[in-house]
Amino acid sequence: ISELSLSSRDSLNRFLEGYVTGFYLNLPFTHILAFKLETCSPELCLVMLAIGAACRYEVRLSTKWFFLMKLLLLERQRQREQAAFARLPGLSQLFESNDYHIDEVRCLLCLGTFATWSEDTEVREESLRLRGALVHSLRLSGLEEVEPHSINDWGAWAEQESARRTKLLAFCFLNIQSIVYGLPPIIWGHEFRLQMPCSCPQWTAPDATTWLLLRQGAGTDRSTSRDALQSLLSTSPDAYLRGCAPTPVSNYVLLHGLVQMIIWVRMVPASLGMTPSPDYQVLFQ
Repeated sequence: ISELSLSSRDSLNRFLEGYVTGFYLNLPFTHILAFKLETCSPELCLVMLAIGAACRYEVRLSTKWFFLMKLLLLERQRQREQAAFARLPGLSQLFESNDYHIDEVRCLLCLGTFATWSEDTEVREESLRLRGALVHSLRLSGLEEVEPHSINDWGAWAEQESARRTKLLAFCFLNIQSIVYGLPPIIWGHEFRLQMPCSCPQWTAPDATTWLLLRQGAGTDRSTSRDALQSLLSTSPDAYLRGCAPTPVSNYVLLHGLVQMIIWVRMVPASLGMTPSPDYQVLFQ
């Protein structure tokens, strides 16, 4: 960390703008309109700056920040695991803030994406090292809804929706790695029981008043990612996607869930000498 040196204020503004206009468009998990830099964790802020610097062609600087943030995050994971083992004799669980875990997922997702698409071979190799760390943080953050009740505060809702999108997009990223590198899934789509992402008008509402009007008109009954995937895979003619807004992010998540099933549901039974049921054979054909 002693090697970390920040650029000028103008450069930092340019890097943040690069994150918003470049990286965010591909992985829209940050709620830009409700985002406040002063409430952002230092780790996430620095990762966003590193990504934004890469989007503004500051390759050497972004690579330097990438390695520094990778070391910091992995060291914190190591310290957390050591603390957990030290507390095992006295405590059954290690209680930590869920906000910390979801921030860690955001950081590792950004770093993993940066490494995967880097032109530097050394940086690309780091993407697989970050894979396990990302899944570890993802599972600690929770794969199910923890607050299913309705939230009428825009800021609280934006944070909840951002966390939900972060987890689902992290699954998509990990699935891309599995496909590209020919690796078995490290996490399965059916493990997620999160509500599907909200509609685009709600996500892009410019203020709390507009958001509340859109929310009241749309309702709050949304299916989970697991239920939506099951509906798509069902052979019943009565199956349909209930409570799932047809948004780009929702479609992207379901697409990765389907691709994962198509590849592995047919491969795993065959490797075990089993034959999939006729319904599944017809479905995937």
